[in-house]
Amino acid sequence: MKYAYFPGCSAESTARDLYLSTVAVARALGIEFAEPEAWSCCGTTMAHQVDHDLSLSLAAANLLKVKDMGLDMVVSCAS
Repeated sequence: MKYAYFPGCSAESTARDLYLSTVAVARALGIEFAEPEAWSCCGTTMAHQVDHDLSLSLAAANLLKVKDMGLDMVVSCAS
């Protein structure tokens, strides 16, 4: 099985343990992850408080990248 995987910005910092666990469980289950090329932060922490339209646009841009991949998506972003 192959899924598009959006780890989110926190995967490399505050949610590193969540990221590593998600990848380890997927690997153990034979699930392959493919990150969308050049995904962007969804802006959940700041954009949502400053500009609602921007926060929707950031998420939409990532969803379009996944749609182009033709895969279902898995998200483990802590935010």
